[in-house]
Amino acid sequence: MESKYLTADISHKPRAQEATIYQDGTRWYAYFDAEFPKDPITTIEYFQLPWLPGYKKIVHNANGQSKFKDMKFKGTSIELIHAHYISTISVYYWNGDTGYDHPLIIQVGEGSYYAKENGDSHWSLLGKMDNHALLMKLDELNCGANDAHIVDICQVSGNYMCQSCNNVQISLTCDVFRVACSEFCMYTHHVKNGHVGRTIEGHVSLLGLEASKNDSSLYVFCYKGFKLLISMQLFSILTYEFFTRNAVYGETWTKMTSLSPKNPYDIYKILDTLKRVAGESDDAHSRMKRFGISALIGAGLACIIMTLYYLIPVKKAGVVIESVKYMLKPKEVKYLTME
Repeated sequence: MESKYLTADISHKPRAQEATIYQDGTRWYAYFDAEFPKDPITTIEYFQLPWLPGYKKIVHNANGQSKFKDMKFKGTSIELIHAHYISTISVYYWNGDTGYDHPLIIQVGEGSYYAKENGDSHWSLLGKMDNHALLMKLDELNCGANDAHIVDICQVSGNYMCQSCNNVQISLTCDVFRVACSEFCMYTHHVKNGHVGRTIEGHVSLLGLEASKNDSSLYVFCYKGFKLLISMQLFSILTYEFFTRNAVYGETWTKMTSLSPKNPYDIYKILDTLKRVAGESDDAHSRMKRFGISALIGAGLACIIMTLYYLIPVKKAGVVIESVKYMLKPKEVKYLTME
């Protein structure tokens, strides 16, 4: 069989008319070089690799005796050393880059890696890297290419810097909600002038979370000292997605597909979710009725200054919610009211 030399289009994404197969954290599809319309280029997208949380690897395969003679990105040719007459090209993107606009790293075969660094338009040879070095490099490049930064849910007070670029500040506030005899905290991590790129907890990468260019804030809900629920704005400013922790100390999270709260301030639903994840079956509404909280209907707005926090009873949906704002720093103290 005669060898054919194809051009890989690393900006290609599956179109509606192209068959797409999802299997075990991968997406399979194919496209064609215009010069060889009968020789498919098989593409496998890996978006759940545990050693590359927050990123996807897209592998372009030339089939049979075919080889790649070169590659292009949105119609522009890419010149790489050692990139001719190979059968596999891998491209790494941030998960939030759904338009495939900013390829971060290109891998030729099983060997050399290339990246555009320091705003350069040319791709430079990086050499070989292990998985950890690859992840660190992707984080570094992602900060510049997508304005997407590292959020650390281990942080619980004050502001902090993205640990990858150390140039972008992430603000952190804490709201404490008390409903009847239950209490939970909401930590809000906000990336100033950027997006939530990859999420970590200390030195541990969190798995199962999604990413989007719509999302600049991450909401972490803590119940009885455990961080059990995360909320993100992934698809629009009007919708929120929630993720529950698979185990109290685990790194894997699962997206909620039913019984999900509407937003980070849907406190009844959030409390019920936290209790369910924590293994408690008690329902927040029934618990409030049992403690006679509904008897406080009609009570006016009262403010009790306590030694450690400010307590604000607010009337909502026939019950009184105690909304507490803890002091992180004097300048960050503000009151939270629920209308």
